[in-house]
Amino acid sequence: MKWFGPSWGAPVNEHCAHTATPVGQPCARCEHPIIETDQGLSLPSMGPRCDDHRMVFHKQCLLDTIGVPVLSKSVLRRLNITRPEPD
Repeated sequence: MKWFGPSWGAPVNEHCAHTATPVGQPCARCEHPIIETDQGLSLPSMGPRCDDHRMVFHKQCLLDTIGVPVLSKSVLRRLNITRPEPD
């Protein structure tokens, strides 16, 4: 996993490689092109919606795709997000 854009202060920004923002590539979830100021993640892939065997996601799109409630506490800490408390 690599991250792009400005750091959002998460451990993933400290422990994973930073990469150039893939400007113009479509987000694998919302399909909107990535712009220079976006934050996000680039993941290895072998599917048709990737460039150089990587899929790119806006940060929030990836979180929406994988479903924050199913993530472990350690992963949530690495991404610097909090799990909503149940009602």
